[in-house]
Amino acid sequence: MSKMIPVDSTEFLKDRNEQVMLLNDAFADGDPSVIMRAFALIALAENKNKPQMAEECGVSRSTLHKALSIEGNPTLSTLIGIIKSLGIKPTFELA
Repeated sequence: MSKMIPVDSTEFLKDRNEQVMLLNDAFADGDPSVIMRAFALIALAENKNKPQMAEECGVSRSTLHKALSIEGNPTLSTLIGIIKSLGIKPTFELA
């Protein structure tokens, strides 16, 4: 029987360009859980301290934790706080 080797996916997200590609793909997918998982993975890759990140977002740690979970459905202000905390500048274009 073959052995499964654990892989830390955040290792692939140390590069900011990889993070942008992940977010673009997540938003193209359109599934909110995929989008929030992408933000959570980027936060892990950036070694963001959750208490500090929550403070930067203006929310409690539990609210941030819930927002970054697969079941998360953050308010717009929480999402904007997450984006700012991660140092991301969103851009938009016509479809």
